[in-house]
Amino acid sequence: SMLSLEASKEDVKEAKVVYRRLAKKIHPDINRKMSENPEIKALWSQIQEAYEEVDVERLKELEILVERKLSNSSNANLDLEIPDIEAKIKKFQSEIYNIVTTKPYVLMSVIIPEENAEMERERLEKMLAMYRSMCKGREEVLEEKKREVENE
Repeated sequence: SMLSLEASKEDVKEAKVVYRRLAKKIHPDINRKMSENPEIKALWSQIQEAYEEVDVERLKELEILVERKLSNSSNANLDLEIPDIEAKIKKFQSEIYNIVTTKPYVLMSVIIPEENAEMERERLEKMLAMYRSMCKGREEVLEEKKREVENE
């Protein structure tokens, strides 16, 4: 796979180490049984993606998820330590906030998917028609008042 060009040598090295560790456990060619489990299969494709992007953080998180899946016992989850989880949570929260408050995201709900766009267009057209008829009504009232004033 073509490893990311921006990644540091250390990251590339670490990504390989984690990837190999994971491959030994759940690579479909190495462990046939694993390819029958849809959750493990999904995790494996995410692992491959993270490896190609040299995303060491993501690989480590996926490793935790794999361990959790493989251990299957709820007790095994208790001693699972995720390093600096608070900092990670804060980082994700701010990333989410940035995404949700930027224009493209805000506009997405209007633009995508097409049905939404269609519904939004219909809604706006109805509102426009309503405003137009309100304006027409007001203009008529205004004309009426003008005539009254002129005829006094």
